[in-house]
Amino acid sequence: MPPLTMGLCESCESSDERRPPSADQLFDLHVVKIVVVGGSRVGKRSLVRALATQQPVSSDLGAHAHDATRPPVEFTAMAARSYGRRLQVGLNVIAGAVDPRRMPPHVAAYVRDAAGCICVADVTRPDTIDAVVRWRAAIEALRAPKLSSGWERLTPPRGRGGGGGNGGAGLAPAAALAPPMVIAASKCDVARAPANALAYADTQLRLQEVATDGRFVLWRKTSAFTREAVDEVFQTLLDPVAEDLAVRKR
Repeated sequence: MPPLTMGLCESCESSDERRPPSADQLFDLHVVKIVVVGGSRVGKRSLVRALATQQPVSSDLGAHAHDATRPPVEFTAMAARSYGRRLQVGLNVIAGAVDPRRMPPHVAAYVRDAAGCICVADVTRPDTIDAVVRWRAAIEALRAPKLSSGWERLTPPRGRGGGGGNGGAGLAPAAALAPPMVIAASKCDVARAPANALAYADTQLRLQEVATDGRFVLWRKTSAFTREAVDEVFQTLLDPVAEDLAVRKR
């Protein structure tokens, strides 16, 4: 797996990176849009903050704000590298109050144009996996062509169906055309407390059921507070996106 370096775009430390980019650098820069979805208070913003700053973050970041007062989409930009490509990654966090079955048009546009998706569940709340399943269905529906027949004429994106292994073989056309998706089961540091043992075990069983049908690249227990598996989830999602960019440029 190629190394991945990342950080907030505004936090370039070297003086060379503060200079205006050259024409060659601009040509080599690729913009990648990622959406972060899930139910309310599952730790989406904490996960993004821990990823972008490379620092531990409280899992309750933003929990004081009522979902109704949040903007439907919050944006964070960061720089990354994968497969030798310089990437400008836009992380669009969709508010938990947004119902994936009745998305406003502007929210649907963010989701439809995304190159990948991080679905976040709270490992201490098994019911939050239901929101992950609903978001997966909504994303697949948005990406599916509005055709009643002729699926055989469609060519799924690289690594998403039509082949062997875990790349999506045997999936329905809508699933094969969906962008790469991963599940971040957040707050695993809290879940390991004895009081959360039953919920933790139940959530893990449900996640294994949901995530083993080939429609997710992987799932991992994550923690914004300890940064456990935060980088792994992001890199696993970004690698097929960067690989596809490399193939298209050939």
